[in-house]
Amino acid sequence: MPYPSPSTGDWNYESYGRYATREQYDAKMRPKRLELLSKQLAAAPRTLVVCYGKGDWPYFKQLFGAIDWAPKGHYETAQWRGSRVVLSHHFAGHDFNTDAQLAELSQVAFSP
Repeated sequence: MPYPSPSTGDWNYESYGRYATREQYDAKMRPKRLELLSKQLAAAPRTLVVCYGKGDWPYFKQLFGAIDWAPKGHYETAQWRGSRVVLSHHFAGHDFNTDAQLAELSQVAFSP
């Protein structure tokens, strides 16, 4: 959900003058981002929704309300309004950088 960064410990946007810290950005923008994502999810049915970035899983879960999440290896999955929802680690992280891990995500995403 936040601006791209090499890690959650880095904040490369202070020089742009809008948010001096990641915490300031999160406090101001996260509610707006969640509202925008919620509207987009409600706008049209989807077969699959993949949310990536494990640190944001609690926020992603807010988007879908009270549904039952099931752990599947490195992932969590759920059904929401006819859509399969998959929570994944960040695609650029150390937990997701091999063909085998991509195959695992595909299997989790497309298997019942």
